[in-house]
Amino acid sequence: ILLVEDDPVTQAYLAAVLEALPATVDAVASAGEAMRAVSGGGRGTHALWLVDAHLPDADGAGLLARLRPVAPWTPAIAHTASRERAEIDALLAAGYERVLAKPVAAKVLRAAVEAALQSRSAVAEAGVDPGWNVAALRRLFRDELPAQQAAVNLASKAGRRRDMENVLHRMRASCALVGAQHLDAAVRALQRVPGSGKALDTFNQAIAAWLRRG
Repeated sequence: ILLVEDDPVTQAYLAAVLEALPATVDAVASAGEAMRAVSGGGRGTHALWLVDAHLPDADGAGLLARLRPVAPWTPAIAHTASRERAEIDALLAAGYERVLAKPVAAKVLRAAVEAALQSRSAVAEAGVDPGWNVAALRRLFRDELPAQQAAVNLASKAGRRRDMENVLHRMRASCALVGAQHLDAAVRALQRVPGSGKALDTFNQAIAAWLRRG
């Protein structure tokens, strides 16, 4: 696991929690070091990136954009002391599947990491070829989202559960291909409780976060 954290105390704590999983932790303190760790090790070296949203030489969204061309399929989790909804949404829109609030409880970190690693395994088992143009796939995915969102909302309003499930099922496959774990979680939640207004709101918010990526 690549841990990017510039505060020595926080870095030591997070590394200790991760090592107890157990996991091998590559801890660095800047975006530059993170880029060297990923580029130097080759594609796929790390199973997961855990990134501080505020680094001395970059923000979390900017660093993720630089890392993605090197390792398109590596899941990423951000951690931040901010409680601002706009900042959290921006990190999710940038491609982080989770944003953890500092100080991060050990059990919360462990659960988030285990979920991210499971999603990575699911992509690998699907036989997805990392040679695909990931950026193009994500653009296509984003272009399809408004129509899918409209179809889900219309089916929900009309009480057509079968139509709703058909769209959600297709979205699950697409989410896996582009690494949209945050949106996939919202889709799965809506599948579990298709009549829930709260689950539908979360679904719509997750789509909005993807569309804001532009």
